[in-house]
Amino acid sequence: MSFKETHANRRYATVILLAISFILYTSGIMPLLNTLLLLPYCALLYLITYPSSSKLRTGLFFVPTIILGFFIATYRPSGFHYPLVWTTTELYPGGKEFALYANVSKAIAGYLTLAWLINNTNLKQGFFKLGASKEKAIPLIIVSIITILSTALIFFDIQWQPKFSEAVLYFAIINLFFTVISEEVFFRLLLQDGIASFFTNKKQGAFYALIATTLLFTLAHTTAFGPLFFLFLFSGFIYAFAYTYTKSLTVCISIHFGVNLFHFILLEYPL
Repeated sequence: MSFKETHANRRYATVILLAISFILYTSGIMPLLNTLLLLPYCALLYLITYPSSSKLRTGLFFVPTIILGFFIATYRPSGFHYPLVWTTTELYPGGKEFALYANVSKAIAGYLTLAWLINNTNLKQGFFKLGASKEKAIPLIIVSIITILSTALIFFDIQWQPKFSEAVLYFAIINLFFTVISEEVFFRLLLQDGIASFFTNKKQGAFYALIATTLLFTLAHTTAFGPLFFLFLFSGFIYAFAYTYTKSLTVCISIHFGVNLFHFILLEYPL
């Protein structure tokens, strides 16, 4: 598929997603500012994906793209609430109050990022596959999930608290399609691949991209310097390493989603 054909498909996807965002805004479930900012965000995605031999040119648009994408995914006006999917005063006896919301801004921004950063080369490299070897990818997914959850349980005093209810299904759907896919697309395709591309030495680029993405993932989830900071740091490193090792977006999504889902089912939640 040529560059022109690829960009045509991206434009179709962009029009559809922007139309959806406008409908969501008119329905009162997406903030106006987030809806409007999707337009310059798409323009920035176009600029960083347009073929260019100048790293400086790409770099000038790279940081604003990250900042704007992060803002759209996290900004919520005072008094505004995304659609409430499920709520309870406590998930288990003695547990905290919990409310599950669908962050449609994060989802739209994530799928727009996916539309602009995925291409034929990416697909051949395995972004939507388990990588070159299923024999390596599947054990990596299982071991990573068990390692992160065991670390949380043993070293970070997150209590064992199994819970099974209709909330599991709601959580699984919202967490996968509104949170995990969008976050993994943002951190792997935009950040990790983007940072690595600025280095001529591929191994050096992969190393610095892994470190930078791990830190940014941690800071995106908590700014408080305490036990949770190091837990997110450890988790972020595992996700980034899995992508460096497999170059598979599916592997990263599977690990991230598996950690979130089994944390929700088996350990105390929310933290």
